[in-house]
Formats: sequence, structure tokens, C-alpha cells
Amino acid sequence: MRATFHFAPRPNFRFNADANIDRAFGIFMAYFGAILPSAAGAG
Repeated sequence: MRATFHFAPRPNFRFNADANIDRAFGIFMAYFGAILPSAAGAG
């Protein structure tokens, strides 16, 4: 089992990067949906 591998500093950096990308993507989609409601399925 490699559970401890994800707690190492370098893989943890990838985890943090993925979390930041997900957060930025959510914010981007929020702005995109506000600017173009039809693109978000509200039109």
C-alpha cells in the first residue's frame, strides 16, 4: 500500500496544485456563467 506516498512533500505539491486549479476553475466558471448565462445552461 502506498498511502504514505501522498503525504510526501513533492506529491503533496501536486495535490495542492490540483486543489488550486479546481478552485480557480470554479471561480472561472462562476464568472463565465455570470457573463454568458446561456453558456451555463440558463438561456
